[in-house]
Amino acid sequence: MNEDAQFRAIVCGAGEVGRSIAQHLAEEEAAAVTLIAQEAELLDRARRDTAGIETLRGHPAHPPVLREAGADNANLLVAVTRSDEINMVACQVAHSVFSIRTRIARVSNPAYQEEDWPQLYGRNDLPAEIIVPEREVAIALSRLVALPGASDAVGFVGGRVQLIGMKLDHQTPVLSHPLRELTELFPELHARVVYIVRDGRGIVPRKDETLAVGDEVFVVTEANRVNRVLRSFGREIGAPRRILIVGGGNLGRLVAQRIAKQESAEGVTVLEADPNIAQQADEILDGMKVLLGDPRDDGVLEEAGVNDAAMLLALTENDEVNTLVSALAKQKGCPYAATVTHDNKYGSLLSQLGIDQAIVPRSATVSKILRWVRRGRVQAVHTLHDGRAEVMDYEALDTSNIAGTSLRSLKLDSDIAIGAIVRDGEVILPVGDTVIRPGDRVIVLVTHEKVQVLEAAFGTAKL
Repeated sequence: MNEDAQFRAIVCGAGEVGRSIAQHLAEEEAAAVTLIAQEAELLDRARRDTAGIETLRGHPAHPPVLREAGADNANLLVAVTRSDEINMVACQVAHSVFSIRTRIARVSNPAYQEEDWPQLYGRNDLPAEIIVPEREVAIALSRLVALPGASDAVGFVGGRVQLIGMKLDHQTPVLSHPLRELTELFPELHARVVYIVRDGRGIVPRKDETLAVGDEVFVVTEANRVNRVLRSFGREIGAPRRILIVGGGNLGRLVAQRIAKQESAEGVTVLEADPNIAQQADEILDGMKVLLGDPRDDGVLEEAGVNDAAMLLALTENDEVNTLVSALAKQKGCPYAATVTHDNKYGSLLSQLGIDQAIVPRSATVSKILRWVRRGRVQAVHTLHDGRAEVMDYEALDTSNIAGTSLRSLKLDSDIAIGAIVRDGEVILPVGDTVIRPGDRVIVLVTHEKVQVLEAAFGTAKL
């Protein structure tokens, strides 16, 4: 641990999310991070995979353990163990005993949903920012249903700016054209490519970069131009479609409830193998079609309507089941299959099987937590490429180094791309002569390694 660090963080829980958060924090300049867990094997893995952190074996909610982890001088506590109760108590102890300024708890059990019990989460009750992974995944999936043809979609600045991900195929009309020609080809596009994933490698493109089959591109555009962008990249915008959800647990039910309200969803069917979970889903999802059966069975999958579905969402707790069912759906001609994968160990295999999108709950949770970790006036953070790049929504301060300076004069690092500026409600695609003004909302992509460079440019401060 860096004993001279000004920023100190404690991460409770050494699973996939805990290790990811610890790694992000440890890579912050002058940051000291301690990872607490009860499982020795998880701590061993953390020490192997994550450099620059301290590990401590013990109960994450016990005051003596937290004190040993440095809670007396900590700025941040993130509790992401598998137990909601441990996470909540750890945040309470962090507040009541150690006065840690920022406390974040992951809560998964629907019984604790803060919209149902708002009085539970308050400064004098349970003082913590609550992160619900299933809710973040459901939001991400509902965006994909609303935008067929997109591999990712997220809004910034109240939805005025949209970040759209798309996987390119042979039908993409802009292949082999340098990006600088996009404006000439589509003068009304008003969009900017800020990131490309190619053969597993991330690229922050320059104007002479050309697009290729297999690329996943991320484009920043105005909300009212999203459909135009999708069409320009060869993505079809169809009529309302039938959606088949495999998995009737917490996540499946939450996704079904969200997308059933969308105009883009004509009907929703839920397929569940466990009789008890299926019965519970049938009771909660009033009016929706809930079927009982093993989705790995060809006959069951066909009976559930996979041949007529426009989209299959595999949302069980089992990555192997999700992967197999998604692959079967693609074999049977389902146009789009998305699967939840909890540790992304099948990442490279999924694309080979033709599966269109992998949703990693860990990434959704990390994105949400980074909003509270990032310095200065960061309004939102969305991670890309398994955390290798981040898209941030910054509010420019009047004291920022960038205020009053043209982008050309700033000479930003090549791994930083400003996608859009929102000023007085107007969306601006910046050019070299564009000057950022105080109060501007700046949508900027940065590779994870260059976050510190970006923060220095914006003149932000620690939590």
